[in-house]
Amino acid sequence: MRAEWDASDGREQRFLRPESREVRRRRRPFGLRELGRGALGTAVLLALGGGAVAGKDALLTSERLAVRKVTFDGERRTSPAFLAEVRQSLVGRNVLALDLGSVEERLRHDGPWIKSATVRRTLPDRIDILLAEDEAVARLSNGHELVTASGGLVPALPASDDDGLLPLVACAPSGAPAPETLTHLVELVSFLESGSSPLAPRTAVIDANDPEDLVLRLVDVPWVVHLGTGARDEIVSRLNRFMNVEPVLRARYTGIETVDLRFRDRVVVAPVEPSPQPSSPVGG
Repeated sequence: MRAEWDASDGREQRFLRPESREVRRRRRPFGLRELGRGALGTAVLLALGGGAVAGKDALLTSERLAVRKVTFDGERRTSPAFLAEVRQSLVGRNVLALDLGSVEERLRHDGPWIKSATVRRTLPDRIDILLAEDEAVARLSNGHELVTASGGLVPALPASDDDGLLPLVACAPSGAPAPETLTHLVELVSFLESGSSPLAPRTAVIDANDPEDLVLRLVDVPWVVHLGTGARDEIVSRLNRFMNVEPVLRARYTGIETVDLRFRDRVVVAPVEPSPQPSSPVGG
């Protein structure tokens, strides 16, 4: 800042005015990205010297813009053979001529584990692919397939060490459950693994042979628990009802074989044999 005198009336007046300062902009280091952009710009200028059409043709046929490297990130269970096939299909092609959307669609369609894919080009000669894979939530009794969190099926091989800990789903040897049944199954597994007292550790098998009725077979009681199917809220409501009534059933009855929760306001138990030991009333 600086002070100036106004001599018109003999009095001192100060006017604060900012001094001009030279502003210097910091320049970023010249890296590979800038080098790639510079190479592209140079190629464009040189190509356009021969006309628009000739310039485009020159870019799309330039050997300097041929793909030489393909990188993958995020792959955990996607087959290495499949990724090698994708890499081979891209190497040698012009990096500017590639339809990245088509590459992404192929990865989603042909890669069973791949939930989404993002493909980017890095000039002058590299393609980078970021994969997001699905998660397995259950295993089918046929031993050939796993159920994913999105309700799809993926090959069980190559196996992971954690696959044996997934809930087992009984199904017909000839085929997997229908897509709608798989959706209900995923919702059921999600609830079984939630809460302060999850049922998943107590679940021996989830029987999905009947598309209209998911059945639980528990480890610690010889009961067959019929859940039916439906939206998540319906399944959650039925399982909550089961957990509330289970202590009563254990205390009052023996010889239970089935517990049917498919009815809105009641629980059907069969057969019913009163427990020989007296017990105090529960719930009135």
